[in-house]
Amino acid sequence: MAIANLSFMSDTLAQQVDATVILPDNVDSENPPAVWYFLPGLKFTAQSFAANIPFQRHLAGSNVALVIASLPYSWYFNNQFERNYFDFTALELPQKIESMFHVRSDRAGRFVGGCSMGGFGSLKTALTFPERFAGVTAFSPACDFTDRGFVDGHWELHTHLSQGLLPEDDVYDLARKVFGEDASREQAPAVWVTCGTEDPFLAHAQRLEKELHSLGVQPEVVYAPGPHAPAYWDTHFPEALAWVNAR
Repeated sequence: MAIANLSFMSDTLAQQVDATVILPDNVDSENPPAVWYFLPGLKFTAQSFAANIPFQRHLAGSNVALVIASLPYSWYFNNQFERNYFDFTALELPQKIESMFHVRSDRAGRFVGGCSMGGFGSLKTALTFPERFAGVTAFSPACDFTDRGFVDGHWELHTHLSQGLLPEDDVYDLARKVFGEDASREQAPAVWVTCGTEDPFLAHAQRLEKELHSLGVQPEVVYAPGPHAPAYWDTHFPEALAWVNAR
């Protein structure tokens, strides 16, 4: 595996942005790797997140490139201060990576995932742009913004949601639009979710599973003993990778 730590100017954010790219060895020019865009949790940069989970070991032998974004405390929102973190994550980052590296740029070869805050960001990305992403892997997603105790405990969320929850930030509403009766499911993303049974966001994941089931969708869901921590995500990363490889 090869690791590239990038720093580049984002046109969307008008600032320098960091990302870490983990690439397979011996890329076949006729069979470029799929790309799995991965969004870390609240406090993590790309490099600090990569230091907590041995992605290279997990990815060895696969034909998947992992791209880790670096936007701590952003919640991957387009916020009221004209910081369009979501537009960067969902649109500009893939464009940059797919122009810099010989990787797949078709929907079938493009996935998005993330942990905690990044679990929300990945769900929002895939459900907003189902025509661009084949699947989403959400680890311990912090995604239920009707949970006032959770929102009030994070100043970034409290500020962003002070005027109410916008439809574009409500993953449950987005799921209804993508998977509802009037929607075409031909390009609906596949969904994989995991959460520890001791995780404070377990109810968020369970609500998502229930919502998807009500829409006739059968996501791949893994619940297992464990807290909200990198050790849990590390344990279940190989399962998510196998799921991505099988798509």
